[in-house]
Amino acid sequence: MSKIEKYMDIATLQKYFINAVDQKDERLQLKLLEEYFSRVPMLITDGIYQNQYAYLMKKLGKVDNCINISQRVLNIGKETQSFYAYENIINAYLYLDNYENAEKYLNIVLSNYKNALEYPNILLCFLEIKRKKAPKTLKGVTERNCNYYQSQVIHYKSSKFYRYMQIYFEKEKPVRKFKKEFTLEKLEEYVKSGLNMAIKSPDSYAVDMYYFDLNQNIGYDSLGKEVTGIKVVTLKGTKQLLAIEPVDVIDSNKIFLVNKYPYQGEKTRESTKVLYKSQIEKFNRRYNRD
Repeated sequence: MSKIEKYMDIATLQKYFINAVDQKDERLQLKLLEEYFSRVPMLITDGIYQNQYAYLMKKLGKVDNCINISQRVLNIGKETQSFYAYENIINAYLYLDNYENAEKYLNIVLSNYKNALEYPNILLCFLEIKRKKAPKTLKGVTERNCNYYQSQVIHYKSSKFYRYMQIYFEKEKPVRKFKKEFTLEKLEEYVKSGLNMAIKSPDSYAVDMYYFDLNQNIGYDSLGKEVTGIKVVTLKGTKQLLAIEPVDVIDSNKIFLVNKYPYQGEKTRESTKVLYKSQIEKFNRRYNRD
């Protein structure tokens, strides 16, 4: 849907929004929510819409907006909506490296929601805050029931990274893959060079994320379509690699910031350029000075 029809009623807008969430189409979600809020004041809308708008604001780099909207959702007082508002706030403060406020809100979540640590993202935030503020407390934490990212935050090992990355090079696995001419060694060399100039994506939180357009076909998405980009995940505040994944950075329904950094083989390598998707043209330019 290229544009939102002005005659569309509120119920239809809501229906299309829910469908866009199911389809994980963030661009369309943003358009629908902006049209919705142009007709219905955001302050009186259901927290479901405000929470998702806050999430999208963070992805656009408007982190203060994300926090302010999420804090208003807390005043609505609905348990499930409040939980996701807290998650938005914690993620936003971690992106800003404000561990004090992130921990404050995490402690509220742990007090009010007894099963909070069963949610992978909340547990990852918990572990990252411990790693930063009280690393000794992680020594006795077992990794047995943790996922890959949680395990790396508890005790980072490059060997775990190399084992994890094999899935993107195995022909038989029905997942995203790199082309055979791209080895992990070459990709790692490229990434380590590019990270020195790259801008961190606003969807970072307990881990840091970077998106690169390599300006050539480097692999395939889960549907077998050729892609030119990679998503790089690092341990927060470091260059320690957690993942390098082939992703579509050209024609995507996701909102993210892309570092334009050609892969080696071209005659010259320009300084990293940032390609902004249409939704982040107004991205706060201060990130360009990091």
